Amino acid sequence: MASNFDSLQLNGSRLIRVFGVGLLIALSPFWAWASPVDECDRLAAHLDDPHYMGAGVTFDQNLLLEALDACKRALEQEPDNSRIIYQYGRALQANGKTTDGEAWIRKSAERLYPHALFAVGILEQGGTPPNMAKAAENYRKAAELKHPDSMVMLGYLLQNGLGLSPDAVEALVWYRRAAEMGNANGQTEVGIAYWAGFGVLQNSAEAARWFALAADRDSQAGYYLGIMYMTGDGVEKDSAKAYHLYRSAAEQGNQGASGALGACYLFGRGVEVNYDEGIRLLRKAAEQNDMDSMRWLGSVLVQPGRSNEDIKDGIDWLTKAAEMGDQAAANGLASIYFYGHGVPMDKHKAAYWMSEAERLRKREEGLRPRKMPAPWPELPLGGAPQILPCKWDDRINIECVV
Repeated sequence: MASNFDSLQLNGSRLIRVFGVGLLIALSPFWAWASPVDECDRLAAHLDDPHYMGAGVTFDQNLLLEALDACKRALEQEPDNSRIIYQYGRALQANGKTTDGEAWIRKSAERLYPHALFAVGILEQGGTPPNMAKAAENYRKAAELKHPDSMVMLGYLLQNGLGLSPDAVEALVWYRRAAEMGNANGQTEVGIAYWAGFGVLQNSAEAARWFALAADRDSQAGYYLGIMYMTGDGVEKDSAKAYHLYRSAAEQGNQGASGALGACYLFGRGVEVNYDEGIRLLRKAAEQNDMDSMRWLGSVLVQPGRSNEDIKDGIDWLTKAAEMGDQAAANGLASIYFYGHGVPMDKHKAAYWMSEAERLRKREEGLRPRKMPAPWPELPLGGAPQILPCKWDDRINIECVV
């Protein structure tokens, strides 16, 4: 949440995962979807294809040519089988024939194979330039064919007004449909909607319930649930449980959770204090562009008594966080420059960061109807007092009311 809505905003990079390309399609009739598993299915079916009856695979680099050959032979036997058409396209892409592969995937989508429609939506959304309207069209077709990942992506576009008119209520309808099918991303997004009061009345307890359903499969849900236990929002406050949720999410690669785990070690929340481990985890997450971790790490490094080198490093991290849209980091920089904490006093820079903090505050207010709690209590910025109510004119002369 680091500015704090920004991390709750549906992040395309989180939802647009690399699904590869491997779908189960059959013209329109269901009998084609249930066709016998052959070598093409074994070697090229997609793990996330909900209409495929088998397990699905990630491509074995040693079997790429074998997969392509198997799907080519399968296509010769069943040229109208849209599942095989999709998997042949997927195999072509895996073998470096990107353009040819995409053409076959689109051919499968034209036959309304759900996972192919989803894949084309991803292609349109990630194109140069992106075509959000076409992406939405493909996601909607697949969603109406009960494809849960497409339901989630359609909800994302509706929520953010990308290619469609913004509609929080309809977005939640699609998130909920995916969630009720057991889709972890859908469950997380329903939790976010309840937590933020987005398209539904705000209800932290209901948010926690949905996050708990997804936490073992979606690290973001585990991270958010950890925040709720750390702050006592919607659940009974339990820092030890929060720590374990953060750790589990961090082990799944969630950088926000890794940063929060670092803060746990720094301040002994749910675990014994271990300063070095805390800094290590914060720095690791910050280096992966986690905005919260940048702010936390910067805040720690500018504490009183730190070396000039640490303070400079801390200001650099706060600046990076602020430039990514973190309002609290911008506020901190304004304080640092206004009071000359570890740097020469600079009212011009202080005024700039005050202005940025105000701009980010207004932007944040427009993103959600309710401000989310910060994932961690804001850290003091090196003993610098909180920003005082200030006015500045066009010449950046600052007058603060003490």
